[in-house]
Amino acid sequence: MKKKTIVLLLTISILVALAVTAFAATGVVTASWINFRETPSTDSSVINVYKRGTHVEVLAQPNTNWYQVKIGDKIGYMHTKYVDLPPELNFTSGKANITGNGVRLRTGPSLSAGVITYLYTTDTVKALEKSGDWYKVDYNGRVGYVFGKYVKVTVEPLPALAPQPSPDPGQTPAPSPSPDAGQTPAPSPDPGQTPTPSPDPGQTPTPSPDPGQTPTPSPDPGQTPAAGITVGEKIVEDALTYLNYPYKYAGSDENGFDCSGFTYFMFYKKYGFDTFNRTASQQWHNGSPVNKADLKKGDLVFFCSNYSSSIEHVGIYVGNDQFIHSSSAKGSVILSNMTDWYYTTYYYGAVRVPGTELPYDPTPAPSPSPEPSPSPVPSPEPSTTP
Repeated sequence: MKKKTIVLLLTISILVALAVTAFAATGVVTASWINFRETPSTDSSVINVYKRGTHVEVLAQPNTNWYQVKIGDKIGYMHTKYVDLPPELNFTSGKANITGNGVRLRTGPSLSAGVITYLYTTDTVKALEKSGDWYKVDYNGRVGYVFGKYVKVTVEPLPALAPQPSPDPGQTPAPSPSPDAGQTPAPSPDPGQTPTPSPDPGQTPTPSPDPGQTPTPSPDPGQTPAAGITVGEKIVEDALTYLNYPYKYAGSDENGFDCSGFTYFMFYKKYGFDTFNRTASQQWHNGSPVNKADLKKGDLVFFCSNYSSSIEHVGIYVGNDQFIHSSSAKGSVILSNMTDWYYTTYYYGAVRVPGTELPYDPTPAPSPSPEPSPSPVPSPEPSTTP
């Protein structure tokens, strides 16, 4: 009798476990503010409130209306309507990371196939299918094959975020109406949240020659933002006010910037993108790849010469085939034409940072805490791989 009871209890436990869909994926809050609750019910107590753009670890889906999520060391529940999950991934398709340097993207699944380009650990590709030992991948619109040993198909986890303060410090947050379900979210006050500095912001900036003259900027930095301006357009408008500020190696403030220090200053310090990285190669992972023909204001553009195995330079696209960047060759923040020979030849790619496409709200972003001083690190040597 005891044996039958144990078997019955185990069967019930398995059925209950199967009723809960497991995820272990990273989700993004899409509502202006969302309640983080103790149990999957609108009658449950609110642990905290989080704003649009917050990344959460989705652990499970106990029913169609609720996700079990983890933020920091807290586990609670958010309504499924206001949390976006990445597309389902499996072993053979989805987002993938390159795990070697100098990995060849080939025209076919063979070591004798022609080489399209070389990939590095800073690169993200879309895995389309698996063919024997090879992956067919899409790298910024270029489709080819990579040896499977150097491809890792995964959902890259985003840094855990510390719980945000409520909109009105000093009291228990309780937005009204409750942003659990059934309402249209209002525009987010800003795309970021209380920033946490990057632990290792060091890099070795490589001088970037600028063969062209400084173009006259198209927008007028002093004008009032037009209705419907996006966060990316506002970042560009603000960035143009820093033209002619001095270049400073490892600088990331108004006393001077290196190339990634300028983008870090704009996105992290001024606009509260709290997971924004410090170095150019790390900033490549702060967004999703964008085709050159689809660039929008506020996108990050990257450059890499033949003399390095990693990204060397970064700037902010401002429209009209121009980008703003801190140039070591010119000694200041300048505008350059992407059609210039150097920037056409050594163009690496572009990414769009999530949140830059949202409507801009003039509510001031919180000031980040100071980051540690960067210390230079050498660029890695490329390895010979299949």
